[in-house]
Amino acid sequence: MKIFKPHGTLNFFLLLQFISILFFTITPSDAANNIKLQLKWKHQFQFAGYYAAVEKGYYAEEGLEVTFLEGKPDRSEVEEVISGRANFGVGMSDILLSRLKGKPLVVLANIFQHSPIILLALRSSGVLAPHDLFGRKVMLSTGFKSAELKAMFINEGLSLDQIRIIKPSWNLNGLTDGKVDGIAAYISDQPYFLKLKNIPYTVISPLTYGIDFYGDNLFTSEREIKQHPKRVAAFTRASLKGWKYALDHPEEITDLILSKYNDAKRNITREFLLYEANTYQKLIVPKFVDVGHMNPGRWKHIADTYVKLGMADKDYSLNGFLYNPIPTRFNWGHWSIKLSLAVVCLGLAIIFILTFFNRRLNREIQEREKSEEDLRVSEERYRTFFEQDSDGVVVLDLETAKPIEFNDQVCRQLGYSKEEFALLRVSDIEAKETAQETQAHIRRIQSEGYDDFETLQRTKQGEIRHVHVTAQVIEIAGHPVCHCIWRDITDRKQAEEKIKSSLKEKEVLLSEIHHRVKNNMQVIISLLNLQADKIEDKKYADMLKESQNRILSMAFVHEQLYLSKNFANIDFGEYVKNFANGLFVSYGIDTNKVKLNIEIKDVSFDLENAIPCGLIINELVSNSLKHAFPQQEEGNISIALQSTNEDDLELTVSDDGVGIPEDLDIEQTDTMGLYLVKVLAEQLEGKIELNRTEGTQFHFLLKRAKYKPRI
Repeated sequence: MKIFKPHGTLNFFLLLQFISILFFTITPSDAANNIKLQLKWKHQFQFAGYYAAVEKGYYAEEGLEVTFLEGKPDRSEVEEVISGRANFGVGMSDILLSRLKGKPLVVLANIFQHSPIILLALRSSGVLAPHDLFGRKVMLSTGFKSAELKAMFINEGLSLDQIRIIKPSWNLNGLTDGKVDGIAAYISDQPYFLKLKNIPYTVISPLTYGIDFYGDNLFTSEREIKQHPKRVAAFTRASLKGWKYALDHPEEITDLILSKYNDAKRNITREFLLYEANTYQKLIVPKFVDVGHMNPGRWKHIADTYVKLGMADKDYSLNGFLYNPIPTRFNWGHWSIKLSLAVVCLGLAIIFILTFFNRRLNREIQEREKSEEDLRVSEERYRTFFEQDSDGVVVLDLETAKPIEFNDQVCRQLGYSKEEFALLRVSDIEAKETAQETQAHIRRIQSEGYDDFETLQRTKQGEIRHVHVTAQVIEIAGHPVCHCIWRDITDRKQAEEKIKSSLKEKEVLLSEIHHRVKNNMQVIISLLNLQADKIEDKKYADMLKESQNRILSMAFVHEQLYLSKNFANIDFGEYVKNFANGLFVSYGIDTNKVKLNIEIKDVSFDLENAIPCGLIINELVSNSLKHAFPQQEEGNISIALQSTNEDDLELTVSDDGVGIPEDLDIEQTDTMGLYLVKVLAEQLEGKIELNRTEGTQFHFLLKRAKYKPRI
């Protein structure tokens, strides 16, 4: 049998065809488009945008097939991406710290504009602010994972050595069992479970104390961008598209998570996922910021915070950290640019005003320097007051805490001669019981220049005296010293002990506080009024008037408290009557044409309920006065409030005017007033019904906020 042997040229072409087939069929494209996204935790609404991008085919449209890797406590999303086990990751702002430490990470998009990390405490612990955790146990991650909480403590003058940091257990048991006083938590997670158990809690947010980190960020490695630039752009584009869909359709995506991503062991409920969705809307703020928007200035602020904490070198660079494949054109018409220009103009105006007053002040100082005779008389008068003051007055050296100058009353209070007292330090007369606290006050005086506190002092005879100290740093001959007034309040303290059961002193103190708050608000209203007189633009003048009315509404609360003998309850009917009549006067409404009907009987509120309810009524009555009767025709405005039970309230504000526009949706409103009404109603766990059949009627079902007793 003769075997056929192909010609040499034919063999070459057959081999070339085989190699071509092998090359084009075994292509890395399929493998390259099968990518992995490392999540930072288990499946939940925190990653809704990525689920939506899969379900709606956004990844498929880009030719991508995406696999999700769940996070674990012992798994680092940064290490997973750096090692190549994952192509992309979801991480907090600490990815910047990893970048500053040399890891080649690049942030693609900032999904959460604000971080969800908070500090959670039980109300029963009395913890209301960071400084309340001095010397107490806090469950906190070590290292950079809790950087923003640590920065908050430092901003509040509390070093980490003054807190007992406990290793996290990743559950609420330590907090609810009383083993710790605070835990690091997510605002979208743990508060929900405490609310389910009816356990009152306190949220301490770093944002309140000037620490504003980004939350979840989409990131990748420099290697991924270099090897697959188009894939990175496609994945980022599809992910942001998925997030926009998820935020617009939270209930649909919630059902998707329950059907495809829920783990039976975790038993995630629909209510919890919707709670998450609502919380994340506030952190992502899609109505005001484009999803995924990155602000280099914010990242610089975060980097500066890491430097302040000693976690990064001060000569850092952000070059290459922020992903920007196509530079965007500068848009002068964008709202943020307009807002920035407005802020700059306002700043220039303030600088001009301050410069004017500064020059005026300099002229006054120059004139005062020329009046040597007046200065001599003033010095003599001061010396007389200094020596004859019924309180002890002493001038201390800031560094040594030794007296430089003092009056006779100091010696009489402490039983020392002038010669003896001149040789003492503050620590020599301070009672042991308050010695540590006094040292803290001295440090505050040195850093802030002022303090006001009570302490205990020991006389030469060993008697303990209560002393109220008012201290202020002043300059004498260019040298900073501490001017102190020591008022002996021993007799007052003893009297307070006798009358503490009646709480009389507490009532006086609260009355003075509300009186001063009310007066301060009146000052603010007066300042706004003066400013409004100078503004010709009616739009901005009306804005100032609305701000005045809101402040006036709150001021009336404090006035009612000041006049009340019971600080836990306000006669809300009298309060509404006062400020509503004030609104009629403010808008120049003829009460013969527009009638005000108030039906509030036997309803009393505490401060937590009076202010939000008052502001809701203020906004709606103001809207009626401005828009319901455009031709000054006759009409009625009605306010009705009643308690349906111990916890629930029913509020109705209505008018029979021209009615609110049909296309206005209170859930999607852009107006400040109605947005404020919606937020305040949510604060009271309220529901809003809008009736347009006869004029405009807003009907609210509200819950009383629980009154928190004052100490």
